[in-house]
Formats: sequence, structure tokens, C-alpha cells
Amino acid sequence: MSKHLPSKMEKERIKHQLQSGESLVLLDRFDVRIDIKNDKKVLTIPCLEITDARVSNEVIDKNPILLEGGQ
Repeated sequence: MSKHLPSKMEKERIKHQLQSGESLVLLDRFDVRIDIKNDKKVLTIPCLEITDARVSNEVIDKNPILLEGGQ
């Protein structure tokens, strides 16, 4: 379970893993906001202090609760 709840010290390592294409399970309160002006869907990942990640329509379609304040 602790591997799914990263500490702040693990943040950069986890971001590197994600950027390298690894698939990880993180337990956090993710949410998506729609930026109509720039035609973007923006994902927030609090445990990694990320507030501007891009997210695909496929992920949103499979997890619509992301548009309702998080999952």
C-alpha cells in the first residue's frame, strides 16, 4: 500500500517514471478542469504537486468522476 502513497521525497523519481512511460498506481484525489480558452483538459495530481498535467479524452471518458471534484 505504501508504494501507492508516495512521500514528497519520491516525487521527482515518480515523475521520471511517468515521463518514461511507466504505468503507476497512485492513491490521491485527482481532478480535471476544462480550459475552454486553450482547448485543454488539465489534470491535478496533488501528491506530486502537479497542477497542469494533460489528460486524454479516453481517461476522462473512463473516469468521468474526475470532472466532479476528483477521484
